[in-house]
Amino acid sequence: MRQPQEPNIEDARKIALRMLESSVRSKREIEQKLQRAGASEAIVEQVIAEIEARGLVDDTTFAQDWVEDRADRKGYGKRRLSLELQRKGIDKTTIQETLDKVEPEDEKRRALALIEKKWTNSGEPADISREKRRLTDYLLRRGFSYDVIRQVFSELALNFEAD
Repeated sequence: MRQPQEPNIEDARKIALRMLESSVRSKREIEQKLQRAGASEAIVEQVIAEIEARGLVDDTTFAQDWVEDRADRKGYGKRRLSLELQRKGIDKTTIQETLDKVEPEDEKRRALALIEKKWTNSGEPADISREKRRLTDYLLRRGFSYDVIRQVFSELALNFEAD
């Protein structure tokens, strides 16, 4: 069986541009795709430098767009967003600067909206306690901090206690 041929510079450019046509990508995502396609390190570096110079890839803009989209569409908190950006290859400074722009009230509003959708209890004290634990776990998985969760439960007059 014939071995796949290493992509030349033109092939690598086409791969990168196709990726960028479908959605905004981080620099690391493009690097990984080119490496999986068999491009040499020199070709990967050259293509990345070219698309950066043309303004087609910018990790700061990517991070901002990612946070805005995932926070609103998926209802994720800062912790979850931070982990996702790390997986996308965004550096810690850019992640921190991006997440610092998220307004605390917006994060609290998202957590409150999620709780309002998921609240199912009957009003019995044992059910309320169980429901608070269930919703706390849910919000933690979505990336919200204990502080945000306490604020939301306080706002709902549920007197949150860390059990």
